[in-house]
Parts: sequence; structure tokens; C-alpha cells
Amino acid sequence: MLAYTIASPAAIKPESDVEKSEVKNTEDENTSEAQDDSANPEVQLPEPLTMETFDDFTSQHITFVEFFSPYCHHCQALAPKWEQAFRETYEQQQKTGLHMRQVNCVESGDLCDREVVPYWPNMRVYVPERDEKGEKTGKGKLVDSFPRALKQTPKNLKKFMMNSLAEYADGTISMPSSSELLNTDSMLNIVAGEMNEPWFVGMFSSSNEEWEKGTFSRSCMDCLRIKSDWDRLSNLIQSSTKSGHLNCKSNPTLCEKLGYPELSSDMRQAPKFAMFLPSKVGRIRFDYNDIVDVKKMKAWISRLAINSQYEMATAGHLEDLDLFVTEKPSSPLQVELPLNTKVGLVFAFEKNKLTKEDKAILPHLLEMITDLPFNVRLYASHSVKFEETLEYQSKGLIDFVKTDPTLEEVTYSRPLHIATTLTKKPTLYLFKENSMIPTVYQNYAPEDMRDPEKIKAWVMKNIYPLFDELTPELLKWYFNTKDKRNDKVVVTFVDGNDDKHLKEALYNVSLVAHEYTLLKKQYYFKALQDERSSKWQKITELREKGAKSSEVIKAMKEYVPHLFDHNDALFTYVNLREYPRFAKDIGWDIDGEGYKPGDTIIVNKNTKYYYDRTLTGEKLTIEPSKLRPVLLHLLDPQLTKDAKVVGFSPRLAASPFTGYLRFMDQIYQHGIVGIILFFIGVFLFLKMALRFMKRGKHTSRSRGIIGNVAPKHD
Repeated sequence: MLAYTIASPAAIKPESDVEKSEVKNTEDENTSEAQDDSANPEVQLPEPLTMETFDDFTSQHITFVEFFSPYCHHCQALAPKWEQAFRETYEQQQKTGLHMRQVNCVESGDLCDREVVPYWPNMRVYVPERDEKGEKTGKGKLVDSFPRALKQTPKNLKKFMMNSLAEYADGTISMPSSSELLNTDSMLNIVAGEMNEPWFVGMFSSSNEEWEKGTFSRSCMDCLRIKSDWDRLSNLIQSSTKSGHLNCKSNPTLCEKLGYPELSSDMRQAPKFAMFLPSKVGRIRFDYNDIVDVKKMKAWISRLAINSQYEMATAGHLEDLDLFVTEKPSSPLQVELPLNTKVGLVFAFEKNKLTKEDKAILPHLLEMITDLPFNVRLYASHSVKFEETLEYQSKGLIDFVKTDPTLEEVTYSRPLHIATTLTKKPTLYLFKENSMIPTVYQNYAPEDMRDPEKIKAWVMKNIYPLFDELTPELLKWYFNTKDKRNDKVVVTFVDGNDDKHLKEALYNVSLVAHEYTLLKKQYYFKALQDERSSKWQKITELREKGAKSSEVIKAMKEYVPHLFDHNDALFTYVNLREYPRFAKDIGWDIDGEGYKPGDTIIVNKNTKYYYDRTLTGEKLTIEPSKLRPVLLHLLDPQLTKDAKVVGFSPRLAASPFTGYLRFMDQIYQHGIVGIILFFIGVFLFLKMALRFMKRGKHTSRSRGIIGNVAPKHD
């Protein structure tokens, strides 16, 4: 079997900080690209779109729009490449209906403000917007953006356009496949990582002749159907990777070396898929093991291809992407479903002190996040501004929490900030869209950043978005029956079609998430300080008593753990328009009361219990004044000791009992042992009751009317 190739990541090149109004052009300025012979030099760029023409044009066409400023250096560098791509695709634009247009943000600043363009050049795809009846609304809808990590070359611009055409144009299922037929020589080159761009390869139990004719034998399971999906997928991923198909019956030895000898046999076998990356990435092969679904595969491929570039970033860069938030969000949040909330994982290092051993963690990070269902981007950075901006973020967190009138007295604590963010470099930072909660991998020794398992545990625990949609597919990611940390998942029910309700509900979710995280940290920080105080008091007493040095040293070595990562809460929402029976089907609505938009439940991460009542027994909702006290009470009842707790108790998830029989949950939760003990108890109770009844009956016969002993008869 051909083993996975592991190499050292390519040297991470330094980049200067990016100004907010500009974005780094990742292309090497020495890179040139020959003009296509098919380009028409007489074709002129059309006039830029304006506020008056933008909606009309984008509502009629698929439009690839560049927002630019004539004074922007990077826009000036892109201009000849944009013009070249326009000329080379001019005839194709007329045939396909996908058009390249520009917007001058100096002359049409009102339009760029409306479209929320935070930097230039900014290239986006708009398609005609349609209402629920399928009718055009007269506006364009933003559906995609040119990846910032992708080099801005005419070739890549054209690839991205073909990608957009394949995904958004009508009738493009008949487009010819972009997949290349691979042979042994080309495949060996790919497997060795001796190429300049990623390759996604499909390995089929077929021959070259069968593939060409489209007549597959029975051994190639579902290949006729999968080939149609494969052809479409190859067009969808052109902007991020090349694609190729390998027919194993024509290349049996190679498929055996790749670990799939069965694909060359007559046994029924489904195709296998793998991504191969250039050797400079640090790991070459990544197998795709999920179902054959074009949408899922495209997302997996694109995420892996982009993240494998280890894009250099700065705090300003992440702020442009709404990943680094330092100011309190507006109320209500400006969101639309589906959210696809972004998460940024940053490998932060010191510019002149990065070693080969430090960089070795990068391919492991890439592997960790590749199969995640979340929208995670991997970056590298040597920016020195993160420490400063992290403190701004912590202060912004306080400002946001204080918007709740009941928490106006909360103050910023620099010792707490240091206790939760202090670290050596290299380290990891996690930034999340809509979040002002700093998440730092605290590296205290070199081995901390060279332990993939330790880092993986940290990544998998913290990688969740601040709030995200909970779907049946994501249940396995949010819940773990073996969880013993007492973590919780907060589930809020929303109406995805009610825009006003949705924005207000998610704003409250955001507020409670920030409140609970801050208050939990403060709680554990106080506990940490109390433990340390108690420890040093003990040491002082030992010294005053003249205790042996060994006893004093032993007391000094006692470890006081940092418990900031205990009793965490993940925040999610369920769209009742999409999943009206979600809670009932999962077993979180045993009594069948049903949940309405705004209702909230708290579920143990181990799925054993859920809570849907406030501390006073009312129905739990997303209102911070109702939800926050419940979360604090579950953290430590002493935190809500002044509250009157009535009718608050956990409910057993997936219980078979309803109404007045809910007391049986205490028995049912112990499984067969609980049921056996219950019936033993019932048996003993009935036996004692029967004995008591017999004794009472016998006594009543031997007594007179007023209770005296009846006289004896002769």
C-alpha cells in the first residue's frame, strides 16, 4: 500500500499588515500569464454599474462584479488582469449569460455602502433574486465571493467564472466535464505531490473504454449515476482544484498501491475519492469518506484547498472578514438564513523564531479541521498586534454585556484577561463571527505546541461557532453520550421566515452566550484566587509552625487547576419552518406541549437530561433575564441563592412517561437495574400491605362494638 507522504510545510513567508481599505494580493508580482489568442483587443470594458443600474442588471444576469477604487494600489494591480479575463471570455459571456461588470466605489459610494463592501478590490457573484413563488424580485442576490486566498490571475478569474456558471446557471448540467483522464505516469506525479496545485481524484471500478462509452459493468456500483455527479462536481471546483478520474481496471497495479485492489476486481465496489496536495503543504493525501453528494464534496474540497495555503493574515485582515469583533454588535443582528457562520483558526508565531518543529503542527491542524462540518478557515500570522487587539476584544465583551440592565455593574478585569489569554508563541487563536470571546491556546512550554493530540482536544472543544443552526446531521457533533464534563447545549427555536423575530432572537442568543461565558470565567477565576489564597495560607502556617522543609515544599507543589474550560455551553437554534417536529423526534418534548419561536431548552451534552423551565417553573425562553439565571444555577446553585426556585428540575430525555407519570423517570434512567429494583419494591410493598390487611381483619373479629374484647361463649 502506498503510504501517506508527510513533508515539512513550506516556509511561511512574512507579509506586512493589511490596511483596512485594501486586501493583500497573494499573487507573486513576478508571475506573468500569456494573453489568450482568442482575446479580442477591440472589446472595451463596459461602463461601471451605479446605484441606478446595479439592481436592474444583476436581476437579469449572473454577474461577476468587481468593487474597486481607482486610488487603491491592489485594484490598480488587478486592473489589467481583470481586463484580460474580460476580453478572453467576452464571446462566452454573450452565450452563457454570465457577465463581468465593475462598480467604482469612489463614484458610487452609496452603492458600495449599501452592499457593505469593507475592502477593495472585492469580487462577488450576484444572481437574479426570486421570491417564494419563483418570481424575479427585480434585484440581484449575493451568492459567492472570489476567495481572498486565491491568486488574482486571469486564469483563476476565468476558472472562478466557470465555477459560478456551473453552480448558478440554468441547464449547465450538460456542460462537458473538466475531469482529466489519468494514467499511471500522471497519477504517480500527483501521488508524489510533484504538482503546483491540488488534485481531487475519483478512482472507479471501470476501464477507460467503459468510462468513454458510459456503459459500466455491474462491478462499478452506481457508477452511471455517480459519473453524472462527478462531471458536474468537476466543473464546480475548477477555481480551487483540478480534478481527474482513474479507471482501476485499466491501472490495476497503481490502484493496488493506492490501497484499493478491490476496484480492479469483479466485486461490486463503489468509487473512492481522495485529494492530493503539493508536497510543500506537509501532507499530500486526504481521503474523502463521506457520502457522494455534490454539495458536500464541493464544500470539503474547497475548504481543504484554501486552508492548505496557510494564508497569512493580520488582525486587520480578520476584522475585514468579520472574524475579529471588538465592538458590541447592533441590535438586532443583521443576519439571514442559512448563516454559514465563519470561524478562523490562526497559527500565530514570532517572525524570526519559527522552527521546523513548530511548523510541523500545520498539516495536523489541516487534518483536524478538514472533516469538520463548520465553515473554518486556517491562517498563519506573525503580526504583533494580536495581543493588543485581544485586550480590546475583552473590553468590548464587557461593553456588550453591560447593555443588559441587570449587569451594568460588571467591570473589566485585566488579571482575568491575562489568566485566560497569556501564552508563549507559537500558539493558536480562535476567532468567530459575531463573537467577542477571546479563545487562546495557552502554550507554556515547547512540547505544548508539538503534541497533536493535546491540540486536537483543544480545537475540537472550541471550534464551534458562537451560535449555529442545529440540524439532524449536526447532532453527532454537538452531543456526546460519554461526556462527563457537565457541558450544556442551549437550543433556541426560531421561525426562519420571520425576519424581525429571527434577528431579535439571535441577538438575544448572542447576548446570553457572551454573558454566560464572562460570568463563568469570573466564577472560576474567583475560585482559582480562593484556592491559591488557601494554598499560601497553608504554606505560611507550616512555616510559622517550623514544619520540615519537605512538608513546605510538598505544599508548594500542590497544583491549583485552571477550570475555565468546565461547564461550557454551546448555543444553537432550530428553524421550526424546516424542522417543526425536531424536539419531539429527539425526545425533548415528552409531554407534547410543543415549542414556539423564542422558546429555549438546555440539554446536557450527554443527552441525558434537558431543562425547559425557568427557576420559577415558567416556560423557558431566550430572554436573557430568564435564561441566564438557569445557566448560572446549573453552574453553581450558590450563584442564584437569592432566587426562589420553584418547579425547576431536569427532565429525562427520550422518556416513555408523560404527565403525572414523570416521577418514573427516576427509575427508568437506571435502565434494567432500576426497573428490576422497582418491581422488587412494588412486590415487597404489596406483600407488607397484604399482611397488614390480614392482621387488621383478624383483630376486628376479636373485638366488641366499642373495641373491648368480646366475651367468651360457652
